[in-house]
Amino acid sequence: MRLDRNLSQAETASLIGVTTDTVTNWELGRNQPYVAQMPAIYAFLGYIPDKVENPSLGEQLRHWRYRKGLQQKQVAKFIGIDAQTMKRVEEEGKYFAKTREKVERFLQEQASS
Repeated sequence: MRLDRNLSQAETASLIGVTTDTVTNWELGRNQPYVAQMPAIYAFLGYIPDKVENPSLGEQLRHWRYRKGLQQKQVAKFIGIDAQTMKRVEEEGKYFAKTREKVERFLQEQASS
């Protein structure tokens, strides 16, 4: 994407709000972006990668969280579940039906606001 736009790493870094070294490290696979950086990356790209047609509840929650640049524990607190349960939801692990209801309600509220 950067090269398609004929942008240098420094220009890309400036647009995203990170250092040139950060962009270099991402491109070399040395590290991954922080969740807090995802909204700026999505804005730079102009789309959200890995969007699936029929996302599971966990995928929906993770995509929402990434768009907002929030940590699992932050969103868990909003929903009223603990961070470990939040992780299980995103990873398609086992959790109670009551948790599913809370997550679904949360996502519906976010979609309507």
